[in-house]
Amino acid sequence: MVTIVVSAMAGAMAMRAGVAAALAVAACGGFAWAEPVPRSDVPAITGRIPLPEARPPIELRLKYGPRAIFVPDDHLVNEPSRCLVEVQKVAVVESIALVTGPDMCGSPDMVRLKAVRMPDGREVEIAPAAELRCTMAVSLAAWLRDELPGAIGSEIKKVVAYNSYECRPRNRVFGANVKVSEHGKGNALDIRAFVRADGSTIDPTSIKESRPLREAIRKSACERFATVLGPGSDGYHEEHIHVDAAERHNNYKICHWVVKEPKPVVAAVTPNTSAPAATAPAAVPLPPPKPAIPEHSGKRLRRR
Repeated sequence: MVTIVVSAMAGAMAMRAGVAAALAVAACGGFAWAEPVPRSDVPAITGRIPLPEARPPIELRLKYGPRAIFVPDDHLVNEPSRCLVEVQKVAVVESIALVTGPDMCGSPDMVRLKAVRMPDGREVEIAPAAELRCTMAVSLAAWLRDELPGAIGSEIKKVVAYNSYECRPRNRVFGANVKVSEHGKGNALDIRAFVRADGSTIDPTSIKESRPLREAIRKSACERFATVLGPGSDGYHEEHIHVDAAERHNNYKICHWVVKEPKPVVAAVTPNTSAPAATAPAAVPLPPPKPAIPEHSGKRLRRR
């Protein structure tokens, strides 16, 4: 115990002496700093330092949001996904850059769907090409190949698309508690029309199209996709149909598309000139005149 106490006191005294010596050197002119010695194990930098990679074009940054991140295709070192391999068998697709954005926008496996190969070898064009999640592209290709031709009853050569990937809230309604649209996940497609092989156009929302045709398209779409919205749904889909592959509990589906009928035409009422002219009603007799008040003298009548 005595040895430990003596050692601690000696250490404290040495520390105080060191501090005092340092203060004395500082008072006499400061410390003398040694010249830095270059390290031999660090290679010297020669030549120009490379600049960082260029930012994405302004139109892409405006489209996907200011905080979107684009990874060039040559930076994707992973092998093609199983979904991409499968969709390339039935469609003309282009693997696009990995896109992520604010508020859960984007997808890790996006493709640009240009056309769908039909079983007989024909190609159904998607115009303009749709930027979709790979799994959504697979569902769309299966619908166009295997289900829609039977509903329409004829071959189609083009799908007129309206909107695919877009980082935005539902129905473009911005707010604190508004959820991201399935378009923002690359999981939805808006369709305006279908073009038959003979060049005629089918507008699935027009009341000019036959009701059985529109009902057949509606039935096939609702059986294939998780969400189908059309006229009569929410006021935002009166002139196009929305289909998506949203993931819900127990694979719950939403099919809200009212197949509307034309308004009934009310026939104009025309006067019947062949009917005999109506006779004027007989004059209504006037009531008989009131009886005359008999004259009396100026005497006041006494009440009884």
